[in-house]
Amino acid sequence: MGICILVIACVFEVAFMAYCMQTKAYHNKAKSWVWIAACITFVLGILTPIIEWSFRWYALTAILAIFAVAGAIRLLTKKFGKRPYRTWRVVIKGIRMMVIVAIAVMPAIIFPQYESPKSTGGYAVDTVSYTFTDASRIETFTNTGEHRKVTAAFWYPKRAGGKYPLVVFSHGAFGVRMSNASTFMELANNGYVVCSIDHPYHAAGTVDMMGILPLVAVSSCERS
Repeated sequence: MGICILVIACVFEVAFMAYCMQTKAYHNKAKSWVWIAACITFVLGILTPIIEWSFRWYALTAILAIFAVAGAIRLLTKKFGKRPYRTWRVVIKGIRMMVIVAIAVMPAIIFPQYESPKSTGGYAVDTVSYTFTDASRIETFTNTGEHRKVTAAFWYPKRAGGKYPLVVFSHGAFGVRMSNASTFMELANNGYVVCSIDHPYHAAGTVDMMGILPLVAVSSCERS
């Protein structure tokens, strides 16, 4: 999807540059409408199964929102600029826009959208994340005196009684607890409980699940 968006953006920019060169005008009004339409189309894509919302699209969403707002302000104020036409300006603007879009969609190209494999087991799966605080240990990676916190995610058979084997996953250097989510789903779907741990200051990124007490987390896991 990232490559597709990049190709569409580049083709449009080249076509728009050619149109401006042919007509000897910048057509800022038309460009403003295009950015607004592009932002609306992208939002509609997110609201449908076409685009799966994730961190891949943060940068592109920000870029589209900025240009759409700028375009709307131009249309409302009717301030499109009256500088004399220069071909080199059109070329520079076009190349600059293609570079910006390329950088914005790079996460989607590096981490392409994919369809999760279907699980083979017979259990419905539920997942939950908690942040555990070790009150007996001071965090050594900071100088704030705070206690050590560790965030862990759990995948387990939903609404199923009894005991199940436990699998603990520890990611490698600069990994994240969600890196093998499809494997965790497959295991839980086949009757396993999976615990995946984020290592603070060693993971690529981790989120503190605020407001969850360790005692509540442990009792919830035992009930599951």
